[in-house]
Amino acid sequence: MEPIITPHISEFRPRSAWPEYDIRSNIPGWMHAESIGSNPRGTRYGIWPFYVEIYIGKQVPNLEYSRTHGRLHNRVIMWRLYDPKKLPKGWYVIERTPDFKVGYGTIPDDVPYYMLWSRRTREYRSTWVKNNLNKTHTIELVPYEVFLPVYKQSIVGKKIGSLLLKEIERRIRAATTPIEFWCVKDISRNIFVAGAAVEYSHTCKSVYYISGFYTDKAEKAPLMIGLFSHLFEHAKSEGMYYMDFGIFWQKGEPKAWLGFSDFKSKFGTQFAENPPVVFRFEAVGVLARVLNLISLLFSPQRWKDFWHVEYPVVHSKLLGPITVYRDKGEWFVQTGEVYQTSSYVKHMWRDAIKRVAKDLIFTEDKVQVLMLGLGTGGALKEFYRALPGCSITAVEYDETMIELTKRFRMYKPYPEPTIIYNDALKYLQQDGSVFNLVVVDLFTDVGASEELTKEEFVRALRQHITIQSLILVNVYKNNSFLELFKKEFTTIETWQYRESTLGLFSISK
Repeated sequence: MEPIITPHISEFRPRSAWPEYDIRSNIPGWMHAESIGSNPRGTRYGIWPFYVEIYIGKQVPNLEYSRTHGRLHNRVIMWRLYDPKKLPKGWYVIERTPDFKVGYGTIPDDVPYYMLWSRRTREYRSTWVKNNLNKTHTIELVPYEVFLPVYKQSIVGKKIGSLLLKEIERRIRAATTPIEFWCVKDISRNIFVAGAAVEYSHTCKSVYYISGFYTDKAEKAPLMIGLFSHLFEHAKSEGMYYMDFGIFWQKGEPKAWLGFSDFKSKFGTQFAENPPVVFRFEAVGVLARVLNLISLLFSPQRWKDFWHVEYPVVHSKLLGPITVYRDKGEWFVQTGEVYQTSSYVKHMWRDAIKRVAKDLIFTEDKVQVLMLGLGTGGALKEFYRALPGCSITAVEYDETMIELTKRFRMYKPYPEPTIIYNDALKYLQQDGSVFNLVVVDLFTDVGASEELTKEEFVRALRQHITIQSLILVNVYKNNSFLELFKKEFTTIETWQYRESTLGLFSISK
């Protein structure tokens, strides 16, 4: 039959997600387990300086460094995220397949609970009620001291030993949830022949089935089905909505575990897969530095990025000595008094291209960019990043700059641009190509090139742009170099950085 779905005021939550469930009871005392956080709640254990933290819940754990005796510590953080969504940044998952599934039966309000069970199980229950309940057997609530010896002599107890008993005793010591022990008594012999231990969450309206057993002295009777019927009935009287059967057998696990999972599946059982555990690692102090050093050793590129690396000075016929070095991952190229490439220059172009992009109009599949002045290509990455798929043509008159660009490839991981060795003015006069954006970045070893003050140069730009094109000019500290551009073109915007002034122009009115 189709399962009957009864709406409840709360959703099913596995025992590990109960607010009352205290994982500290499962952790040895010498690890000094303690509760941390509230939404989601968590547990931390270990010995300084290395700790493990476990969180369960929907909210991202607050990872502010918690302190132990006033000291920061290294943490392996595990988070079981119920109702999973997109994995937050900084968290990693090793295995995306759910590590286990749990089964649970519902206790409806509108129909008898056993109507959700399989047909054969309902028949066994009817036989139990008709022939056995309070006739040959009774079901009694007993203390743990009575439950314990009977369990040890049962078939289950002899097979798996004290494993489940230790779990029960840990939960008793935790004293955070009620635990009950129910036993089936053979009236004629006055002995207990079956039993079950269950744990309650009044917050989640759920009963967790810890363990059950029957002894070899049990006569042929549907004892366990009768016991489960009693557990369901009692749970309903306590206002419970769910009977949590715990972990179920999955493919790949020992087949010896399959039998009881099959039995528990007959009570209208539904399944919930536990989401994968996600991880992150937070290191501090010496360990953080050691791990960083290890990562550097196994990553040559990061090693180069971290240390200050100076390259031999290169001499240019036009600009004189050129100094190239890397510092903490940033490229620096200096000619005389001018930095052709630096962290400052990179951020300047990053901001500038954002300003340009909002005014750039083009109808082609990709933006065509002309750069007059290449330097060593330090600005190329910013244009590629801001204008995805753009095509860049760079004109450079210094052979040494071209050689350095190809040697250090500062534009990586983007493609090498089309580089033309030519004087900027001669190129403008000889070539007829049209571009969406023309970038004028012509420099000497002391500042912006005097070429920007020549009318023939500024007017030559016109034959390479359309009414929708833009011209971006860097005049460094020479603000007066913008005057000819303002006279020849329409000024869209001019702005100044710490050391440079830039202007944006078009031919549209």
